[in-house]
Amino acid sequence: VVAYRQALEEQVRDQGWAYAATQIHLGDVLTLLSESEHGTETLEQAVAAYRTALQALGERERTAPRPGTAIDVVNAAVVSERVSVDWGRAQISLAGALATIADSKADKVALDEAWRLVSEAGAFVRQANPSLVRLSDSVASKIQEIANRQNWTLSVSNKPIT
Repeated sequence: VVAYRQALEEQVRDQGWAYAATQIHLGDVLTLLSESEHGTETLEQAVAAYRTALQALGERERTAPRPGTAIDVVNAAVVSERVSVDWGRAQISLAGALATIADSKADKVALDEAWRLVSEAGAFVRQANPSLVRLSDSVASKIQEIANRQNWTLSVSNKPIT
């Protein structure tokens, strides 16, 4: 955790996916650490890291330079693919962390947000990145199990999910 936080101090936020990738890794480590702790403080730090990563990835997409040469086109495609994979992973990981918090605190709003996030990511990964499908399906199942156990109906934007 200390190493990732030190790396983030060195990185400039507008470095895009490198900054976002470090935030994702920090979120992953915090999520793992939270599994052996009582309470949700560490997991809430993971949620913040995933949200920051998603924000940085969104900024990267909006500010990405337009390619000029053939090499620029190839480099842009590679970076775009990496950003897409990182976006999917961050979105799904955020959903998983929110689901755990929702389960711990009986927080239906957090579970609905987790469901929305994993639903968005699931649709994306099925089209653009099949390598994340298993992770997406696992988190979606976890969310559905929590909803069933709590006797909640999952919704996105206050509309029930069918």
